[in-house]
Amino acid sequence: MKKQLAINVIICIMFVGFVFQSPVAQHSTGIIRTIANNFDEMFAIFIFAISVLRLRFTKTQMTFILFQAAFLSVGLLGTLLYHLQPAEAVLKDIVNCSKFTCTLVGIMGIYHADDCEKLLNMLRKVTTGITFLMFALAVYDYIFRPAFFDHSFSYYTLQLFYYHPAIMAQVMALFLAILGYGRTNRLNLIARILCLIMLCATFRAKAIAFALIYVFIWNYKLIMKNRYLRIISLIVLLGGVVYMTRDSLDMYYGSLQGSARGNMTLGGFETANNYFPIGAGFGTYGTAAAADYYSPLYVEFGFKRIYGLGYINTNYATDTFWPALFGEFGYLGTAVFVGYLISLVMPCIRMIKRRSSVVILYTSILAYLLVCTTSGTGFFNPISVPYAMVMGVCLCRFAAEKRRAFLAAVKKRKEMANNEINQPVHNESNA
Repeated sequence: MKKQLAINVIICIMFVGFVFQSPVAQHSTGIIRTIANNFDEMFAIFIFAISVLRLRFTKTQMTFILFQAAFLSVGLLGTLLYHLQPAEAVLKDIVNCSKFTCTLVGIMGIYHADDCEKLLNMLRKVTTGITFLMFALAVYDYIFRPAFFDHSFSYYTLQLFYYHPAIMAQVMALFLAILGYGRTNRLNLIARILCLIMLCATFRAKAIAFALIYVFIWNYKLIMKNRYLRIISLIVLLGGVVYMTRDSLDMYYGSLQGSARGNMTLGGFETANNYFPIGAGFGTYGTAAAADYYSPLYVEFGFKRIYGLGYINTNYATDTFWPALFGEFGYLGTAVFVGYLISLVMPCIRMIKRRSSVVILYTSILAYLLVCTTSGTGFFNPISVPYAMVMGVCLCRFAAEKRRAFLAAVKKRKEMANNEINQPVHNESNA
């Protein structure tokens, strides 16, 4: 009991570390900055190593491991065939592309199915406290120093101590999903409302689109009871998501040859065609390693003349996900990753009929990760590690609920069999 409590406390401390990883890395120097920059990768490797040492994997874990192994094999094959980047870039990219799965599998390995509820409740309490603190800081910022990164939708954007509002939105989306777990009380409801306000105040199109999706998911039971409400909700949801993302898509992808993301998208497909079907290999396109070691493909495509993709300023070189998949892993690796995504969705589909809060939590997190792949690094982003932590705990809860349902069904069958055996037999021989 004490051991499990200690593990829960450590995981919560790590979770808080991920929440503040970006500002610590931005405002620190020396060894602290190095640790902060690599905190997500170090945690992923450590937690996966612990899970491997236990030598006990469930069927779900093995599915994720096999998909990840196939995905990495495609990247390694391209790396060995074309030799476009040095070994340091390749190793960095392998770790970056594996940290989500390592964390997901690692968390599932250290937690028993019945131990997850206490951790989720603890994370909810921690998240509630940080949400109130952040909202107080947000109010202070708007009153005393309303100077932010940029203006979206002609409003000031909220970012607090993060270097970009998108990071703030990622954290708020994670908080919002966790706050939706468990029973709703007054404090929890207030925290969720504050979290929704801060999420929308970042004025990221992805964040506002997710807020609409979250409200739809959370009110799923109510919406499904009324046919007209279903139709209206679906129209509002789809219309709102399209409207919120239209301006961003037009700004980033409207002129494909004129924007950084547009050029990255065109270059990703061109790389996939030139290095068909396995891509150019690790560290060559769209990832942090490709930017840090400035991929020769960028020179070939003339990206050094494009703002945000040059030698010095590579801020937009890691701003796409699917083009990075196509460029580094080709059509074959992208197909493998789509299969991996399906394996992530399937547990949720199997449990959707239960409509429990853990299903809402898992669905919300996965939904935002998928939304993030439209204009960001998605599953390769540092914030994907705490997302994977929570998803791993949810999968353990799924296993517990599945086992309880199985045991209940077995017990019911035994009771029915016993009732049939003990049922009195009528003697009709005396007529």
